[in-house]
Amino acid sequence: MLKLYYSPGACSMAAHIALEETGVDYETCSVLVSKGETQTPEYLSLNPRGYVPLLDLGGERLTEVVAILVHLARRYPEVGLAPAVGSLAEARVMELAAWLTNTLHVAYACLWRPKRFTTDEAAGKAISEAATARIDALNQEIETHLAKRSFAVGETYTFADPYLLVFFRWANRIGLDASSRYPNWTQWARRIEARPSVAHVLAKEGVSLWS
Repeated sequence: MLKLYYSPGACSMAAHIALEETGVDYETCSVLVSKGETQTPEYLSLNPRGYVPLLDLGGERLTEVVAILVHLARRYPEVGLAPAVGSLAEARVMELAAWLTNTLHVAYACLWRPKRFTTDEAAGKAISEAATARIDALNQEIETHLAKRSFAVGETYTFADPYLLVFFRWANRIGLDASSRYPNWTQWARRIEARPSVAHVLAKEGVSLWS
């Protein structure tokens, strides 16, 4: 049986939602980043990088949220988490997922963990202070992107949607009130939140999109 290691509200939430969408039986294990549980010897023996998510495939282990999302989409193609393999539409889904990982997620790392980027305390403070404005600018790109789309990529739900949902929640968490600043993104989030898989995972992880 598949087993997902996640931390509530972290980027692993995207993998959790995608796994729930598949309808297969799976187990979960909550590993609290805030309490250092990803750095314990027990967890590091599973994932030496000390991150979530981690998906145990029954012996083989898979890390990195985009890798897990792609794997689930291709392992369960009947669910429709991604367009046809090799299509331009599939590439567009991966394009957005890569941007979220390489650009927006990095901006949050600057905000929350500036010591990853410098050992100078003053420089770390400056990096963190600049990050919120950077995040807001990137969020405005998303707001524009969603102006004429029902879902993250085009008119069909894909694994990009639960991944994008993570960052909507994070925007609210850092005080960038999405309802007032990003109306298109907020309208989209309300649609995604209504999906049974999303509602289930939010309840399971004990988190809200709005605070």
